[in-house]
Amino acid sequence: STSPKNKVTMLEELRAQMKHIPNTNERGGRRDRGHNNSQSNNNAGSNAVGVLWGLEDIKGYVFDFAKDQYGSRFIQFKLEDSSVPSGAKQGLFEEVLPHAKVLCKDVFGNYVVQKLLDPRVGTAPQQLDLCDNAIKGNVVDLSMHMYGCRVVQKLVEQIFGNTKPNSTSRLYNPNYQDSLLSELINNVSECVKDQNGNHVIQKCIEQVRPISRIAAILDSFNGRYASMAKHPYGCRVVQRVLENCDQERVVCKLCGSACH
Repeated sequence: STSPKNKVTMLEELRAQMKHIPNTNERGGRRDRGHNNSQSNNNAGSNAVGVLWGLEDIKGYVFDFAKDQYGSRFIQFKLEDSSVPSGAKQGLFEEVLPHAKVLCKDVFGNYVVQKLLDPRVGTAPQQLDLCDNAIKGNVVDLSMHMYGCRVVQKLVEQIFGNTKPNSTSRLYNPNYQDSLLSELINNVSECVKDQNGNHVIQKCIEQVRPISRIAAILDSFNGRYASMAKHPYGCRVVQRVLENCDQERVVCKLCGSACH
């Protein structure tokens, strides 16, 4: 571990070293608006940047690093590295938390928030704190943002798609989860037709089970299936409904509304 002079010097040195390391963290699926679907093959990168510093060396600079392309990757590598002490990761989290809402909408910072929401990286208390401080109360705003929608999708994937949740965490309390979903209900139409928000609605349809938990969202589509099917973003939502719900019922509604 070295004693870096300042954040500018550190970031310059980091960019010089990391620009040769293949980027695996910032890629994603087509429907997921590029949210972090990184593979667990980052050990080589983690070891390489570990030559420079540990997380404790960027103390006080975490926000700046998280918003930098290479700084964000450095943080992600270190969070995935099992050899990094949990205390160092907790220290980083404590610096991220006050800025989490801003980082959710940042081109590179959103990946750091996503990484902390990953159950293989962040702890249940950390994930709950992130949700309470940055996401709860801001679900619609984030869902309709280019980078924020990736964070919301990650959260939906984590709390609804996790087959072995930490049952002691409030994140997995049905009432808490429903309070997050309720933020979308009054804004479903806007989200469905939004280039970013439609991905969040798709993710909810794919992940939330039983599907009856999002009945209010599905019911809002009644009488609108035909127009949604013709919309460049709404048609994707209709596809997810057909894949995950009662197809016969949906087709009847679609054909029925199309006939009017």
